[in-house]
Formats: sequence, structure tokens, C-alpha cells
Amino acid sequence: MFRKTQEEDDFFEKGKEFSERTTLFITIGAFFLVIILFIGIITLLLPKTRAEIKIVGPEKAKMGEWVTYTVRCKNTGNVILQNPELVLQYPTSSLPEKGLIEREKLGDFLYPKEEKILEFKARLFGQEGQRQEIKAWLDFSKKGKPVVLRETANFYTIISEVPIDLVIDVAPKIPIRPKMDSEFNFRIKYTSFIDLPISNLKIKTIFPFEF
Repeated sequence: MFRKTQEEDDFFEKGKEFSERTTLFITIGAFFLVIILFIGIITLLLPKTRAEIKIVGPEKAKMGEWVTYTVRCKNTGNVILQNPELVLQYPTSSLPEKGLIEREKLGDFLYPKEEKILEFKARLFGQEGQRQEIKAWLDFSKKGKPVVLRETANFYTIISEVPIDLVIDVAPKIPIRPKMDSEFNFRIKYTSFIDLPISNLKIKTIFPFEF
């Protein structure tokens, strides 16, 4: 008659224990997987009111030249955005086509994944190396809701060059008469290479203390 040895009994007991433990781990893993899938599905189905706005333009520009900025507005959520309006604000020292603040209606609705692209032009003025900030914001509301939401963006352009030439023409030597006021004449030559007239031009001259 065949009898199991103690080693065989221990082997079968360990195999049974291992099988039960594996089954438990698989059950727990499947449970957590179902929970993760459930949360993911709920997250995808929940309404999301999101929008994205981005300004694209040159990082450097000469003073006075035309600069074009492209503004992208996109509905990145899964609900319809109502009454979307884009507002662009230029620096106070700029000269835009329409005005320092431009408003553009993007239609009655902006649907999920829909994108609107607009272009704006302006001339920038300032000192060489100065950063000019362009701001933009998108106002909208969720369809059927009165609350107005806003997404903002900004962009900087550096004045790389000031195309204006200024030359002071003064004699290298000036005769001085003792105990009397001595006068001399000098000229300031101003040349602008900007293709538009500049108004309200002012030239400031700083003389030495002894003058």
C-alpha cells in the first residue's frame, strides 16, 4: 500500500498555501484595478471647464518697426464655453493698429477642442534693452451659467535697437575771455531711420557744472 511521506505532505501543504496566497494577491490587484478604472471613467465623464491662451511673437524687435503677435485661444475642456471674448493690452509706449486695448469676440460659443487664432500688429517704442510686456486674457462662461471665468497670458519683447542717430557738433577748442562771459555755438544733428513721423520730440542737454 502506497503511503505519503512527511516530505510529500509538507510539499503539498506549501503548494496549497502558495496557491491561496497567489489567489489573494490576484483578487486584491483586480479590486484595485477596477477602482482605478472606475475613477478614470468618472474623471473623463465629469464636466471640465478649461481654456488655454497663448501669445506668440518675436522676442526681440527694433524700436518703431511693425511687430506681429499671434494669440491662440483653445477650449481644452469637455464643455461648451459661452461668449468667449479676447482682450489684448499693449504697453503704454506702443503704437498699435487700433488702440492700446483691443477686444475681439470669438463668436457665441467655443466648443471642446476648438481653437481660435488671431493676429495683432503694433509698433513698440522704448530704450534699447527695455522689455515690453504684452498681456492677453480670455473671458468666458460655462454654457448656461452667468459666472464669467478668465484665463490670462503674457509675452515679452525686448527692444534690440533704437534706429535713431544723434550727433553733437561742437568745436574742439573754444576761446575764453577772462572776466567776461564767453559764448559758443554747437549743433545737434538728429536722424531717424523709422518709417513714420515722430511727434512730441524732446532733446535734453546736460552741461558741465562750470557752464
